[in-house]
Amino acid sequence: MRVDVRTVLARDVLETLRQRFGGAVTAASVRMSVRMREAPGARQPIGVFDADGGELVAGAVRRLRNGQPRRLPVGAS
Repeated sequence: MRVDVRTVLARDVLETLRQRFGGAVTAASVRMSVRMREAPGARQPIGVFDADGGELVAGAVRRLRNGQPRRLPVGAS
C-alpha cells in the first residue's frame, strides 16, 4: 500500500486498519515522495525516474512475494 507517513491522518488511518484487520494489512508499505508522485507525469516508471524510489517499491514487492512481510511500526517506512 502507498503510505505518506508524514501526515498525522495517514498514520492514524494505517493504525486503525492494523487494529481492525490485523494480519490482513500488509506491512510492505512504500514511503511516498515527491519524485514518486512526479514519475507518472514524466511517463516513466519509478525505477527509471528515481532509482531510490524504485528500490523502495522493489523491496516492498520482494517482501510480499516472500510471504513474510516485515511488520513496521506506524511512521516507519
